[in-house]
Amino acid sequence: MTTALFCTKCGKKAAEGDLFCAQCGNSLTAATEDAPKAAAKPRRSLKQELAQIQGVGFWVALFVTLPTLSLPTVLVKVIAPGMMDAADAQSIWNVLVLTAPLTASLVIVILAIHYDWFDNGWVLMLFGAGLLTVTTLIANALSIGGGVDPGAVWQAVGYQPFRFFEGLLVSYYQLYGFWSFASSIVVGGFIAWLWIDKIVPNLLTTSKGK
Repeated sequence: MTTALFCTKCGKKAAEGDLFCAQCGNSLTAATEDAPKAAAKPRRSLKQELAQIQGVGFWVALFVTLPTLSLPTVLVKVIAPGMMDAADAQSIWNVLVLTAPLTASLVIVILAIHYDWFDNGWVLMLFGAGLLTVTTLIANALSIGGGVDPGAVWQAVGYQPFRFFEGLLVSYYQLYGFWSFASSIVVGGFIAWLWIDKIVPNLLTTSKGK
């Protein structure tokens, strides 16, 4: 029996040679004709999707604002978690603006890992270094967020390409401090999750329905 390709996430049949699902962007794997039935998942309503985003956003905002909150406030929020409100969204936005070059790069690197853009880890590292350099230069030119000097980092690592990415991350850690650096990672992960799990599947579904 000829083996067909189906997406293990949404069950859509793929054309021969496709590496990613045209509907949800998931990596494709070989499967039998029964795969779509096993892979099919019920679609959530828009209300459910927004509720999940607000729920996850609440915990992201709690993390990034943790140093500014009193212990009683933290305990109340943990014991009785709510949904992301305007103040929470503003906190996430503040971190995004403050750490723009690093956060933007992290989002794209996470997408690269999720969609398997690169098979080699060293290539991914070089990609990350180049990407972070570009976002840093753009942010510095536009005066958005705090950025480091890539040239100074390049000299500090002894002109070694494979240490450049590490040097950039260390420089950003020293510039932002632990909590802002960690918040940048969390917010970057949140944005990447929105794109992968919420935006792309709905865009592809809408496009398919037209």
